[in-house]
This record gives sequence, structure tokens and C-alpha cells, in this order.
Amino acid sequence: MAERERLGPGGWLLVVRMGVWRVALPVLRRRVALERLVRFAAAPRDRPRDPARERLIARVGGRLWRDAPRPCLERSLAVYRQLGLAGASPRVTAGMTNDAGALVGHVWVTLDGVAILEQADPAAEFRALVVFGPDGRRLGPAVE
Repeated sequence: MAERERLGPGGWLLVVRMGVWRVALPVLRRRVALERLVRFAAAPRDRPRDPARERLIARVGGRLWRDAPRPCLERSLAVYRQLGLAGASPRVTAGMTNDAGALVGHVWVTLDGVAILEQADPAAEFRALVVFGPDGRRLGPAVE
């Protein structure tokens, strides 16, 4: 079965929505502070969670950003938004690490304390500087 057939109409609408974020966020991140971007992307919904939708969001996000040279902020914000729209309660964490004298930043999304679309737990490598809740509000510098 072709990929197009497996996604279905709702899946393709998700691809379009996340595709818009894929195009817009590289520009926005240069002009808008992280805290405002997160508040803008926040989409908390009071609806039942849909685990199948959450898996689809992770799959589409992983595909749309797999070849991006620096995908973490854009990918995280797009996935964060769509998870919120799907009734989940995602968090966005921004962290830093010192890699051979150079500061390296990373942004990731967690859902139920588990990092989404990450090879390994970023909290093991990066010190969390700020965590944002599902509504876009700053929760503090706590590591999840």
C-alpha cells in the first residue's frame, strides 16, 4: 500500500499544517523570541487524547524534518502544537551543553515525560534551561 493511502485525508491535512510550520518557523525563529514562539505554537485542548493521532504526529514530524540541518526548534514547535490540538499535554524544553568548549543548544518535546523524536533522552546530555507547559507558559528550569 502506498504511503499516500496509509495516511488518509486527516493525515494529509496534518502534513499540510505541519508543512506550513516547516516553511514559516525558520523565518519566525530569527525574529521572535523563544518564549513568544512557544506561546504562539501552544494549542492546549480539552479533549480526549488520541494515541493513534499522537503516533501519526510524531511520524509526520519526523519525516518532514529528517533532512533539515538544524531541525530541533522548528520540529519541536510544530509537533508540540499538533500534539496539543490532539488533546495531549506536551512540554517543550530548551537546553544547553558544552561540547569541547562550544555551547550547543537543543529543543525537544516530551509527552508523559518521554522525549519525542529523539534518538536518546536529551536530558542526559543537555542541561534544561527552560520548560514550557502545554499552554505555552514557562514552567521553570526543571529537567523532566
